[in-house]
Amino acid sequence: MQFNIICRTLTILALAAPCAALAAPLMHGRTGEWESTITSTMSGMEKMVSKQKMEHMTPQERQRMQALITRMNGTKTRKDHYCLTPADAKKGLIALNHIPGCTMKIVHQSRDAAETVQTCPNHGGSGKSVTRVQVRALSPTHFTTVADMHNSMGPKGHYTGDYRWLSATCPKDQ
Repeated sequence: MQFNIICRTLTILALAAPCAALAAPLMHGRTGEWESTITSTMSGMEKMVSKQKMEHMTPQERQRMQALITRMNGTKTRKDHYCLTPADAKKGLIALNHIPGCTMKIVHQSRDAAETVQTCPNHGGSGKSVTRVQVRALSPTHFTTVADMHNSMGPKGHYTGDYRWLSATCPKDQ
């Protein structure tokens, strides 16, 4: 009886090992230079500053704050290049999309996709933001992200990211 249990366990492990090996590469990007294109759409930033605070500002401070809010709301696209080190690649795409200072719960994880919910305290101590992040590995050299953020004080954000591997070596300045 003991022998059958051991044989069954070894068989399961032998069958599972190739599956784990297949899953690993997609959720761990290749090392080297990557290009990211991130589009963000923010709304409700004006809710972060109370009318009382605005009333106590000088006209110049109020004008700067309104300009900042206007710049933060709306849609923006940004392209960046960065270097993915062997240590970063080993952590995997889920860990690389973790927002520092936030708690992260993995909702779903598969060979080529993952979904997390990250909860972050607001700066200044009141309220929190909750961000749902979906990562999809299309290949070892291409992955996408979609994130939706809701802040308890009103602002909302939607982000899409497209990440493409460019080369195995990184420029010296990265």
